[in-house]
Amino acid sequence: LDLLACPPPRIQKLLFSATLTQDPAKIARLKLVRPLYISIADEGKKDQGAATYTFPSTLTEYYASCPVDEKPLWLIYLLWEQNISGGVCFTKSLETAHRLAQVIQTWATSVPDDAWPGAKIVVAEYSSDLPAAERARIMRLFKQGAINLLICSDLIARGMDVDQIAAVINYDVPTHMSQYTHRVGRTARAGRSGSAYTLVGSTQMFHFKKMMTESQHWDGCVDLIKPRKDLLETLRTQYKAALQVIEEIYN
Repeated sequence: LDLLACPPPRIQKLLFSATLTQDPAKIARLKLVRPLYISIADEGKKDQGAATYTFPSTLTEYYASCPVDEKPLWLIYLLWEQNISGGVCFTKSLETAHRLAQVIQTWATSVPDDAWPGAKIVVAEYSSDLPAAERARIMRLFKQGAINLLICSDLIARGMDVDQIAAVINYDVPTHMSQYTHRVGRTARAGRSGSAYTLVGSTQMFHFKKMMTESQHWDGCVDLIKPRKDLLETLRTQYKAALQVIEEIYN
């Protein structure tokens, strides 16, 4: 009679991921029973053999080709020209995030208040080196609009939903497409619009274009930023002055 009894109820597991792994060993750890895999992709992407990623139609993507040693200047240019507020800038390491935050904040402090096209930029470093209470304080100020730009590593690239993120900046080019997807996925969520910018050094262009092309996300998806040369040269002077201040601090 026990064999005819109804089986005990099972827990139903629903797993949603922008970049779900296809590694059988990793999926086996979830201990799923008769799993059903559902993939959502653009109708126009017919090549199912290649790894493809689907992005919201409300996301606008850009890239800028610039010298590697001038990336901070180009970040300053984006903040000024695009008047970015509520943005997150991703770097490849905690050290890079720390130094970049110092440079951008030093530059922002040196600009007269009446020279800003919009609200003055306030930058904060957001890293795992900070105590949990400090990270919570910074995030609270960011949500309130008191901080315009968070500079961080991939600490918040996964699993954190912040409504106020209007733009994502890839200061360092992602090493793989899933990393790019998780980063830009912080904006343009739940039907809202958002922008993503990637600063590509001259030596990184081949890798970036190859990564985007293999994922069928290059043609017509990413627009090239054509800077205003007059504004870029004006900001270059302020940028060099900020570098001198940082050099004096470290010396």
